[in-house]
Amino acid sequence: MSTLEQVLAKTNSDIKINVSASETAQTKILKKFRQGFISCLILAIVFAAMALGNLNPYSFPSYLKIYLVVYMTIAATWYIFMYLKLKNINIAALTPSKLFSKTANIRLLMISGEVIFGMGLVILFTLLL
Repeated sequence: MSTLEQVLAKTNSDIKINVSASETAQTKILKKFRQGFISCLILAIVFAAMALGNLNPYSFPSYLKIYLVVYMTIAATWYIFMYLKLKNINIAALTPSKLFSKTANIRLLMISGEVIFGMGLVILFTLLL
C-alpha cells in the first residue's frame, strides 16, 4: 500500500517520511524559486529600461515592452509567493496527512500558475504577430 493510501485509509501503521531527504528537496526547490524570481526581476528591469529609453521602437513597440514589464513583475511576485508558501512548511513538525495536503496544494498552485503564465505568453505572441 502506498504512503498516501495509508494516510487516507487512516491505518494504525507508522508512516515513515525521510525528513533529511525531504528537506534537501525543499531546499533545491526553494533555490529554483529564488532563481526564477531573480530572472523575472532582471528581465522586468531590462524591458522597463528599454521602454523608458525608447530603444527599438519599430521592431519591438513600447506597448509590448510595457506588457513584458507587467508580465515579468507578476511572475516575480508569483515566485515570491510560492517561495514563502513552501518555506513555511516545516517537514519535521507536520503530520504526514498535513504534509501531503500542503504539498498537494503547492502542486495545484504551481500548475495553475503555469497555465496562467502560458496564456500570457500566448497573448504576447498574438500581439507580436
